[in-house]
Amino acid sequence: EQYSLLESDMDNYWHTLYPTMLNCKLLIDTYGGDLNPNYRGIAKVLMAMNLGMTTDMWGVCPYSEAFQGASGNYTPHFDPQQNVLNSIQTLMDGAIADLANTNNHISPGTDDFVFQGNVSAWTKVAWTLKARYYMRLSKKPGFDANVVLTDLANGIASNADNCNTIHGAGAS
Repeated sequence: EQYSLLESDMDNYWHTLYPTMLNCKLLIDTYGGDLNPNYRGIAKVLMAMNLGMTTDMWGVCPYSEAFQGASGNYTPHFDPQQNVLNSIQTLMDGAIADLANTNNHISPGTDDFVFQGNVSAWTKVAWTLKARYYMRLSKKPGFDANVVLTDLANGIASNADNCNTIHGAGAS
């Protein structure tokens, strides 16, 4: 209430988004994998959500070289925002395909705190994110508004489809 923002107040965002995306990357590459494409698809949706927030806040941000610390790359370059937005589209295309795959060793269930394993609901979120982040390119050459309308037709249609998590007694 005092509007006294400090430099350190902004560090928390960076230190929250990237570890979250690292967890998503591990699930995408290792734990979800080909045996559990539904989990991999959910992780791609979560990765895109966090990557989208990151590029919305800072524009350019590390992504293509991020998460390579184990191989010695501790200073990834910052990707242009348009590249990050294109990466989100790629993540969502992959998520939609993974979520449509019914050949899963383990299927999401009650361990999915958002949709309780409802991959159809996750797919709607993926389509909605495609539309949201494609709109960020609306002033770029080649933008086609019909792509947004098509994506939205497959996306979230009502409040019943909202992507919420339950913390205590209510959604947030």
